[in-house]
Amino acid sequence: FASFQVGDVVAGTVMRLVEFGAFVRIGNSTEGLLHISEISHYRVAKTEEALQPGQEIQVKIIKIAGKKISLSMKALEERPWDKFVREHKVGDRMSCTVVKKMQFGMIVELEKEVRGLLNRFDFSWNPQDNFAGTVQVGSQFDVQITTIDTEKEQFTVSKKHLDYNPWSDVKVRVGELVSATVKTIQEK
Repeated sequence: FASFQVGDVVAGTVMRLVEFGAFVRIGNSTEGLLHISEISHYRVAKTEEALQPGQEIQVKIIKIAGKKISLSMKALEERPWDKFVREHKVGDRMSCTVVKKMQFGMIVELEKEVRGLLNRFDFSWNPQDNFAGTVQVGSQFDVQITTIDTEKEQFTVSKKHLDYNPWSDVKVRVGELVSATVKTIQEK
């Protein structure tokens, strides 16, 4: 037991599965706990989805408290966010899936569990085009990455930036007289 230190990467054998993780034998007779949240960066609902008794695995010792050893498999893997930032940049076109709709926009997933914001103003150039009625959770469409904040680990995307911009053809200057047609009259 005394030969193990926090940060060591060791081979282990899955001894038994429990609802909250797995007990893993490291060394000859020492067992450590691999908590379900430390199995993968991706969500694991049930331990048996990822591990089997008798399975040989590599783990990292992340905590030693008295006679208890905490282990991690995900500490040996690259985080999905780091992979995303390394492989993509502002301006990239990607396919997304809507995972949540809100009043101000929607949360979209570009890669497994890598989620960002599509603001409602970045959905369409047409202000009458309301995403609330046309887009459902699970809808898929292409977007363009507009910002990546590596410190906050956040990014934003735009659907409208992939479409034709009708404002690019407008050639008017401040103070110029123009003709217009009244489309609606509103109270204000």
